[in-house]
Amino acid sequence: MRIPADLLTEALRIAHLQTIPDLGTGSRSNGPSNEVLERLSPILADGELDPVALELLRVVNQASLMVAIDLSYLSDSSVPTIWATPREAVVSSSLDPDCIELRPVPVSQLPQVLAQLIVLRSPTFIGDAPITVSDRIVAEATAADGREAAVEVLTGGGLDADQAVLALDLQRPDVRRWRISSTWSTDGGPEMAELQGLDAGPSGQWLMTSTGPDESNPQITYVPQGHGEVMSSFRSVLPRNWMGTPLNRPPT
Repeated sequence: MRIPADLLTEALRIAHLQTIPDLGTGSRSNGPSNEVLERLSPILADGELDPVALELLRVVNQASLMVAIDLSYLSDSSVPTIWATPREAVVSSSLDPDCIELRPVPVSQLPQVLAQLIVLRSPTFIGDAPITVSDRIVAEATAADGREAAVEVLTGGGLDADQAVLALDLQRPDVRRWRISSTWSTDGGPEMAELQGLDAGPSGQWLMTSTGPDESNPQITYVPQGHGEVMSSFRSVLPRNWMGTPLNRPPT
């Protein structure tokens, strides 16, 4: 299902009113404008959402797990999103920022869905050990005049020569970067998790963590990932079990 991105909230509102008939009679007088209905016409039938659209939007309205995937590569960026209940899931993705495409996916296959969205590939190189360097040193290295000067900045920041070269390669603009942020319902309220990584092609795949007592100058640790390890790490941001309580109130 494909709809204009700026009409998602309105489509969710229509789905909510259509799912709960008691709200429909009193609320339809304040319903969507003719312009909105016209722009949503591909997913409407006789003035109401068609069954496929209604089912997809119902899952989004009732989602008790939401996963946002921030992707960046060169000058392109996108934020696909997964909405799920304990039994159903919907993913939004589109190469066109003005549109949203919703499709159903199996809840049991969410790690595989994340791998597809990130375009996860088998590593051709696996680093020997984690690399830890301060964010400030990395910024200075990327701003240095030439590769040799950049490596010198990184070695001055505590890395050996091989680590410095590799850390510099991880800053290339053609590195695919991703961040997964998830929120889900529990008895004690919402819980959240985050995972960040990158695919540097011939320089390998890495997870990234930011640590250190100095928040103004955090330490970045790049952790090398072998075959299947990134896929396994996805489970750290996906709960095994969660409540069915919706995270957000549907728009009315």
